[in-house]
Amino acid sequence: MPPRVVSYNILDGGTGRLDAIAAVVERQRPDVVALVEAEDAGLVAELARRLGMDFVLAVGKSHASALLSPWTIRQSTNHGVLERAMTKSFLEAVVVTPTGRVLPVGVVHLHAGALEPDEQKREQEVAAVLRTFEKHRERETPHILCGDFNANHPTQVIDLERAKPKTLDAWDANGGMIPRRVVQALLDAGYVDTLSAARGNDADTT
Repeated sequence: MPPRVVSYNILDGGTGRLDAIAAVVERQRPDVVALVEAEDAGLVAELARRLGMDFVLAVGKSHASALLSPWTIRQSTNHGVLERAMTKSFLEAVVVTPTGRVLPVGVVHLHAGALEPDEQKREQEVAAVLRTFEKHRERETPHILCGDFNANHPTQVIDLERAKPKTLDAWDANGGMIPRRVVQALLDAGYVDTLSAARGNDADTT
């Protein structure tokens, strides 16, 4: 069975919302929990305690990423501070399953914004992510990249009638489009967008 994974942006550290966050996560019965905007270290530690999970927290240049698992987290690297290209956070960790299988996991939080310069910044960041995980692709080691990429899927339909004013401004500033190259770079590298794979129509229209 593949691992059950929860990827969750808990917003501004989640402070004051521990009970709600714990309820959402626990209901999913996850094997791996990836949190972004996890800068409240006390909340992350208490969440891990409640769920009976191991955890690691990596504070980036802005915001933080965390990984929780009922399985052993063997090692971790805080690429959010090591990689010059990263503006938010990027955690790499190795989880060991009960059968002894090694599962590398990347928890990624990329630059936000829908303007062309924002996409260019994300392209630099995702290039760093892809370089970091190249070793796993070359060895054909199953691994997971998750988190908040702040990017649109290349096939997603942008419904301007439902878009926020900031998105409409970006659409106009970009000449009538929203750039889509970051997710495409991940697809080109061989990664599978799980929402598109499981519920393609929802991925295109949500």
